[in-house]
Amino acid sequence: MYSRPPPPMTRNLLADSLSPYLLQHKDNPVHWRPWGAQALAQARDENKPILLSIGYSSCHWCHVMAHESFSDADIAARMNAHFVNIKVDREERPDIDAVYMRALQLMGGQGGWPLTMFLTPDAKPFWGGTYFPPRSAYGRPGFDEVLDAVSRAFRDKRDEIEAGAASLLERLKSAPDAQSPRAGSTAPDNRQRPSLQTEEIRDHSRFVRHVEDPIYGGFPSGAPKFPQTQALELLWRAWRRDQDSRAKEAVERALTAMCRGGIYDHLGGGFCRYSTDRQWHVPHFEKMLYDNAMLAPLLAWVWRDGGNDLYRRRLEETIGWMLREMRLPGGAFASSQDADSPDEGGEDFASGEGAFHVWSEAEIDALLGDESALFKSVYDVTAGGNWEGACILNQNRSKESADAEEERLAPLRARLFAERENRPRPQRDDKILADWNGLAIAALAQAAAVLGRTEWMTAAAECFTCVTAEMSDGVRLFHARRGEARSERAFSSDYANMIRAALLLHQLHDGDCASGEQGGEGNAPNGDAYLRHALEWIDVLDADYADGGGGYFDTRKEAGAEALVARPRAAEDGAQPCANFVMAECFATLSHLTGGAEWRQRCEALLASEARDMRNRAFSLAGLLCAADQLRHAARVEVFGGGEGADALVEAARRASGPGLVVVRRATRDEAQEPSAVICRGERCGLPIQDAEMLRRQLAGGVAP
Repeated sequence: MYSRPPPPMTRNLLADSLSPYLLQHKDNPVHWRPWGAQALAQARDENKPILLSIGYSSCHWCHVMAHESFSDADIAARMNAHFVNIKVDREERPDIDAVYMRALQLMGGQGGWPLTMFLTPDAKPFWGGTYFPPRSAYGRPGFDEVLDAVSRAFRDKRDEIEAGAASLLERLKSAPDAQSPRAGSTAPDNRQRPSLQTEEIRDHSRFVRHVEDPIYGGFPSGAPKFPQTQALELLWRAWRRDQDSRAKEAVERALTAMCRGGIYDHLGGGFCRYSTDRQWHVPHFEKMLYDNAMLAPLLAWVWRDGGNDLYRRRLEETIGWMLREMRLPGGAFASSQDADSPDEGGEDFASGEGAFHVWSEAEIDALLGDESALFKSVYDVTAGGNWEGACILNQNRSKESADAEEERLAPLRARLFAERENRPRPQRDDKILADWNGLAIAALAQAAAVLGRTEWMTAAAECFTCVTAEMSDGVRLFHARRGEARSERAFSSDYANMIRAALLLHQLHDGDCASGEQGGEGNAPNGDAYLRHALEWIDVLDADYADGGGGYFDTRKEAGAEALVARPRAAEDGAQPCANFVMAECFATLSHLTGGAEWRQRCEALLASEARDMRNRAFSLAGLLCAADQLRHAARVEVFGGGEGADALVEAARRASGPGLVVVRRATRDEAQEPSAVICRGERCGLPIQDAEMLRRQLAGGVAP
């Protein structure tokens, strides 16, 4: 018998979503809606509060709440009866996440995902939290109790809720990362007092170093621990700039601990999102593209300056993971791999967090036979396990033997990797994000330059071409794409990270800002084309995102039903670099590439606009401090002449590339000119260098000429 489908307002509406995270919830009994004009209008028309749930596809606790609560018929009935339920992928809509995460923090809550927020019918936040168990547990109220309490309060204390929401919204609009331009900030001009001078950069770098864990490395001394790559880059710049040995030791301590620990996938390569303990032993097992893209250049620089082969191996394995498991047809990269493993049917996450990655001693013995003793001693494999009865592979207790036996260990790891490939694989979020791919392009380009790996450079160029061809209308970018579907919006982070990627590729493809002459081959853009992309995207930022104070809002100005209650403006580094800090670095790089005073002024304006309350915020402003260092202390290597001699000088400079180094190949019509290179900082340049090995040696100790 034919039955008419239910009205669209009484069913789950996520089936046509672009986001894999939203699609994971399409069969929930909850009447989920994607964020949009229809859902917001429904809340107003029905005069119901909004239950906003924000997460991402590789988030373990998001899966837990989905299976415990959002699949529960009783809880779903409560949600459907009393709320308009909206589900958001934080990676697809970082602007929505930024607004409501900040609102939770202003309420005194601790941020995290899943983010659970309750909003008035006009989308003003009034209460929230993160994960809630279905029934009271772990010292947390049950989600069933929360739903009942919030619906009663909205019914019986509506005036109080509306007043509180209005007050919170005012605070939200004036908060540092969701506001109009800084008080007292001005447009760039020549009269502006420069901010963040050398001694200030040194002072704040020392502060960051002082909160390092002196035993296990990283920040802070407790748990959980995240890679904090921006802070590590800041310290590496301090080493390169001032030969600060304690900064160097802090970076190497953190990188070594991560490379040895369970946060690293010793079989397949790549770093997990973070460690739940101080020792870097137990990770949350999701792997994010951006973490690995940010760590790769740092590994290259630290290996190049110190020669520790551990870092080179981890770099090659991590980029190997990116190219093998994250690269999509066309050359762009997927977003993440899940923390959880599906069951044999592929429909559930019953196998639990980390099931793909952990081992038992019996499995190791069966696979490796007589050679298992060595492997177990190096990778901490015991009968009782080292985590919940299972073994997370790590080298925390066997550093020396791990290095000494690397030649014997490599084929044993390959055998286990091949066996692991037969397990149910964690799901991959295969949407393409422009900003995260910008980070991946930069990682491949910088690592390729240091190690001389042309195949990585080719992959970087192909990814750039894919993003510009498939996620752009020719000028404006689109944030997300999956298959043939794409988002019609973009964020300042998309432009900032792609601009930075373009400037790096420009330097590595013989672009010349002064003459316009360049090299290039195949269908890849040449050096000058990369620069044109960067300048066009800066024009878009200036036209659509400018905040009036030298920086940028996260979003274009929007009006109508989909406009957010506050326009977000990132003012700190988060899991990814702050877009304004990335743009400050880009302006600094352009000032060195072109010699143009405009770019220096624009960088100074952004530094002045952002550098406030530094004493309390130096750690979260690490990216801004790196940009200030780029402006004040970047060395510029200019290579003149042609032929093999000039090529050798360019190659030597590129192999020495790192934070604070800009390489420019200057074209010349004088064919008789002997190839030479000069190292400059600001207006001061050293003597010409004709020998590539001498250039390499001069650059090896730091960026100063």
